[in-house]
Amino acid sequence: MQPGSSLIDTKNWIQNNGGKVTLLAQPNGLIAYWDESVAKVSAGSAGIQKVFSEAIPALEISKRPPAVSALMRFYNELVTGRVQDATRKSLAAPLGEDAYLKPDAFPSPDIDYQSFLQNLAEKGIQNNRLKKPFWNQEKMTAGDLGNSEVMIGTVAVTLFFVESNGTIDPNSYTWTTAHRDSVLNLALAGLNWWATQAVSYNQSVSFMINYYAPTDSRCQTGYEPILHSSSQIDLWIDKIMTNFGYNYGDIFTKVAAFNSWQIATYQTDWAYSAFVEYNPFPAPSAFTNGYSAFAYFGGPFTNLLFRSFSWAFNQVFPHESGHIFYACDEYYQPGYGGCTSCTPCNSHSHNTPNGNCEYCNPSSVACMMRGNSFTLCAYTPGQIGWGLYHAGVPVLLLAPSWSDLMADSGSAITQNLRIRNIGDSPTTLTISDIQSDQTWLTITPPASYPNNIAGQDSLDYTLNFNLSSLTTGGYYDAKVFVTSNDSGVPGTVDTIPISLYIKCNSVNQSGYVFSEIGHDPYWASQFRDLTLIGTKIPDNSFYNTYIPNGKLDDGTAGPIGLGFNFDYFGQSYSSLYIGVNGAVSFTKSELNVNGYFQAMDILSPTPPPHPFLDAQLISIFWNDLWLKDDAQGGGHGSIYTYSNTISNPSALDSFIVEWYRVGNFNAASDTLTTFELILSKDQSGQSNIALIYKDVGNTGLGTTATIGLFNQDCEAYPIYDRNGDIVYVGTAPVDTSGTGPCAIVPGEVNGTPPIALPDVINLVNYVFDKDRLAAGCLGSDPGNCWTFAPLCRGDVNGSGGSPNLQDVIYLVNFVFDKDRPATSCLGSSPGNCWTPVASGVCCLPVP
Repeated sequence: MQPGSSLIDTKNWIQNNGGKVTLLAQPNGLIAYWDESVAKVSAGSAGIQKVFSEAIPALEISKRPPAVSALMRFYNELVTGRVQDATRKSLAAPLGEDAYLKPDAFPSPDIDYQSFLQNLAEKGIQNNRLKKPFWNQEKMTAGDLGNSEVMIGTVAVTLFFVESNGTIDPNSYTWTTAHRDSVLNLALAGLNWWATQAVSYNQSVSFMINYYAPTDSRCQTGYEPILHSSSQIDLWIDKIMTNFGYNYGDIFTKVAAFNSWQIATYQTDWAYSAFVEYNPFPAPSAFTNGYSAFAYFGGPFTNLLFRSFSWAFNQVFPHESGHIFYACDEYYQPGYGGCTSCTPCNSHSHNTPNGNCEYCNPSSVACMMRGNSFTLCAYTPGQIGWGLYHAGVPVLLLAPSWSDLMADSGSAITQNLRIRNIGDSPTTLTISDIQSDQTWLTITPPASYPNNIAGQDSLDYTLNFNLSSLTTGGYYDAKVFVTSNDSGVPGTVDTIPISLYIKCNSVNQSGYVFSEIGHDPYWASQFRDLTLIGTKIPDNSFYNTYIPNGKLDDGTAGPIGLGFNFDYFGQSYSSLYIGVNGAVSFTKSELNVNGYFQAMDILSPTPPPHPFLDAQLISIFWNDLWLKDDAQGGGHGSIYTYSNTISNPSALDSFIVEWYRVGNFNAASDTLTTFELILSKDQSGQSNIALIYKDVGNTGLGTTATIGLFNQDCEAYPIYDRNGDIVYVGTAPVDTSGTGPCAIVPGEVNGTPPIALPDVINLVNYVFDKDRLAAGCLGSDPGNCWTFAPLCRGDVNGSGGSPNLQDVIYLVNFVFDKDRPATSCLGSSPGNCWTPVASGVCCLPVP
């Protein structure tokens, strides 16, 4: 293909002109079957740069990108007949136990949808493919994403070649280039077989291949996979997906997000992934638990060994790919398992029975899903969506609906809606009407009605969203009605559900401002070990109304008195509720969602609506945490509180909550996480919030925590520094001068007014006690680091840098140049009053 041409556009052009595209490779290669009596394809047509009809020279192959080179090598195998030879040789099943496989089709796994969207957001992708709303469900599956609904259209397939590097297990086996290329050829052969079978059912499917080589450092792991059980694939898949930039959720969530990225990036209809581990002879031909290859209904991936017993890879790979599109197993062997019913094996197989199952059909015939044979029975085509077709009848296939759209209030956005006719070429589907049931949603068709869609073609419509009248925090539904001659019946109405969530507003003029993010010695020194001075919240003080026995998992305790009135978003509160999962609320007594933890984003929770719209919430380290009942032997920490106001009435008001060595619910061995919330008031009566993290555990909680402030009026202050040690947030009146919120008097180094000799001493020791950080603060006052926050307290000359000697001189002159007020500042520097200069949030007037 020529530079700048779209691979999908070229594929569509070929198919609209009588060709059948079976395989594609990014960025610019494809294989097509062509009847030149219909039309002639040549260089220059639809961005086509070169056309090969015979074996491609090795030099030509060497010039191409890796995936295209792999496609070219397979093409040479195809045109020389070696693929057909390999297919014939693979028809016979292996002998003995190698002929039997354990049940290899697993239910679609659960995913964390919040983490799924978080992964996509970091890749710049917004997912719009959910088929139905899931806002009120605790769980959803990879299949619910709709990334592999029917084997029709274009499918992106990525192979990850897993390579051990010897850092954990012995590096027993290293992929050879010849074996890698063999796997690619056999995988392409299996996919090409599916694509050519589709033609017999008047369907069209094309597979776009991509792969990551074992020499790619991202595919390398310290484990030697064949030494492990198949139940341990997460040991290497999780690391691999993290290496590719997918950091949130488990392996199913990460790979599902990668598949959605493939769909968005390559403009395909569907996508799935495959992980291939290396086990050349004499390595075992199965994992330690007897499995060699398996897949999940609806994805997100299949996992295969280089050698699966004695089965050929070009048999195993298309078999597992069938499961990705909901094809059922049809083999059964006592002692091993397989299919056990002739009824539909899952809810997505288009109500097609599993009628070729050996267990219940004594006349079961050869089939790819029974014995890896290169033929299909009467049932598999229906399970993968090909049974939707009826000769000479137009069939409407709507893209998965838009059930997870989010937008800002008042914005105007557009989304594409693709409507496909999967009927055969002579049929035409007529869209006689398309309309929305909401005024905020309108549809722009590509042309005036009626819109005609030829067989195996599609039309794109534009959804227009005008959100000027919709309320922040609101959740809105709409429906698009499509009237057509779907299935040959004029006037048929199909419905597309649309769901939209309007995000909460980010606070910008509320007076909340960061003083510090990141490691700050002063605030680190302010961490109070409440296990020595605080009050442990008893186990029986926690409650969970929805799930009583889950009180120490997702429960709440409270109300607990502060001992003083604390101001938050303009309201005053004297007590709060404390949630096990790392948040507090001044107003909401149940910090869970129907009894369970639910991941959330402060501004844009997914799934919406916001689970705590009615809560004045401070999220310190929101994660799926838990405590362990004392009766169970403890071991998963406790939550402590301490009120300085109650314990020491003469001191400044403060209240502390410490989550001490709480557990990660999803990793029971991680019991290190310790963090705390400090609510306080300074001398001026200003309410301040400090979030301090002593330890964030060793299982990735620092990357999944939600941190921020939320107001029940749908205002929020998100804090996205998930790995920071210290977060300090203060409130103050908004400075209308435009310089920002003012919270502190410059020069009040120790935080106690007025500016005097103790401030000078503090600043001198901070600047000159040079060994404090390197030697544990063992300077002039051992153990005292003389730190302060924010650093603008000591930046008295307003230079903007870290406090230094010039600031010391400046502050000394301000404090000791005593005759300045009476004599117009005629001290050591006549006319210079040495008044501390405002900077940052240190801009309150100097008294």
